[in-house]
Amino acid sequence: MYIRAVAIFNLWCILCLQNDPQSAYEVLPNVREGLETLKSRGLHLGVVSNFDSSLTPTLRAHGLDGYFDFTVTSEDAGAAKPEPAIFHKALHEFDIGLLSPRDVAHVGDELENDYFAPRSVGMTAFLVDREGQLSSAVMQKVVDQRHVVRDLKDVGELVLPH
Repeated sequence: MYIRAVAIFNLWCILCLQNDPQSAYEVLPNVREGLETLKSRGLHLGVVSNFDSSLTPTLRAHGLDGYFDFTVTSEDAGAAKPEPAIFHKALHEFDIGLLSPRDVAHVGDELENDYFAPRSVGMTAFLVDREGQLSSAVMQKVVDQRHVVRDLKDVGELVLPH
């Protein structure tokens, strides 16, 4: 399964919480490299998050806003993941036109919100598993292991070749 046109990310695959109140978030390893690879391959990128209106300023503060063509928060959509409405809002924001939702990939780290929920609206979904926790026998029966990546750098390998 490949990403054909659009990749939508859960915020927590990009940033993590810090213990330091002065800088609440930190950019995760390989994020910039992964985003640069995806942009260089012509993909449109977005963020869909159960976050509030501070999402864009938070991305801007970390120099990440330029990578994304759109952001959709649960506040914008009037619905939170795993509700389908937030994903429909993202598809509308991007205006996928002739593309099918299956050509749009959601990349996240939560099984229900980031794998099952986007799949329920026809999107392709990939799970980021930095800690290797999804390799258990139970998880292998639930999640297609071809849809599991270690970090955003690995997402670049999933882009459909031109």
